[in-house]
Amino acid sequence: MTILWSSMYVLLVAEIGILTSLLLACIPTKLWCDLIAYIDKFIENTTKKIFEHLRVQKLVQTLHITWIYGVKNRVFNINVFFWKYVVSLALVFLVCLRELWITDIIRTEHKYQEVDMMVSLEDNVSLFRAQRNVYISGLTLFLALAIKRLFSLIITLGRVREEREALKYKGFFATTTTKK
Repeated sequence: MTILWSSMYVLLVAEIGILTSLLLACIPTKLWCDLIAYIDKFIENTTKKIFEHLRVQKLVQTLHITWIYGVKNRVFNINVFFWKYVVSLALVFLVCLRELWITDIIRTEHKYQEVDMMVSLEDNVSLFRAQRNVYISGLTLFLALAIKRLFSLIITLGRVREEREALKYKGFFATTTTKK
């Protein structure tokens, strides 16, 4: 396998590991919410350091273009990076589908022509590789979208649990003050 497909395989295995760990009940929801917040804060701090290193602050102050910080915050966040990842996976998947179609067309042409055994075997090998690439890239894309949905459900669950705890706490003190 080439370096592209080796890296796609590593991404696939990593996504399977992430999905498996997300489905484990022993890891609390608060930990996942804290992890997402930490990653988002890490991206924000890294972009801030890059802006400081490039001395963008002086340029922004001299040109009075403070709106650039809002654009920076919208462009450099975890959602944008995730969707860039999904788009790149989708492009790889489409290229793989194209390669599969081309291989299938060539194989069909060779079926109706007189070709030697070696060409037939090469066609089979090409078809196998094209199908393998489609399966790897398609499954990686699907798991990325499934992980995104699972993360959004976990974050929503964490927010609802925090609200419930706040209401319980608020309700507890409201009942103790009315009893007095």
